[in-house]
Amino acid sequence: HRRSCGAWSRYKNSARVLARARCSRTNGGRSCYVVTSLCSWGYGSRTYGGKRPSVPSVPSTTPRYSRRYGAIAYNPITRRWGVSRNYSSAYAASREARRRCGYGSCRIAVRFSNACGALAVGNRRYGGGLVYGSGWSANRYTARKYARNQCYRYGGAKCRIVVDACSR
Repeated sequence: HRRSCGAWSRYKNSARVLARARCSRTNGGRSCYVVTSLCSWGYGSRTYGGKRPSVPSVPSTTPRYSRRYGAIAYNPITRRWGVSRNYSSAYAASREARRRCGYGSCRIAVRFSNACGALAVGNRRYGGGLVYGSGWSANRYTARKYARNQCYRYGGAKCRIVVDACSR
């Protein structure tokens, strides 16, 4: 029976290394692997396992960290898309993206917060039709890469980025 272990750090790779080291010590030197990792921006904005990680105290003169939400909606029938960025709530960002898409069969392809999102569209490899993929990340380049990879994973060929947006 193996125990699960966790660790946190300011940087994702450091947290993964610390978690593997702690797990190896706890499990009698056996090798361990990382099942999942979570990144959150801002001080104490997320909790992990019901406990808040210890974070350096923030001076009261520092403004509160505000989230900015964005979304991309896509309608595969009409091939229309809608984008929203810098909204104060995820609901408002999603509603605006669907409105700009034209409602109807528009679906939210990706939501993002203080990050970038992208939408890739390609032809289906077998059987005709379209396939699309979406992704989000801290930067535009990686979000575009994730969107293209997801489009290919869903059976797309010649997937290309249709739209990308950042919300900060």
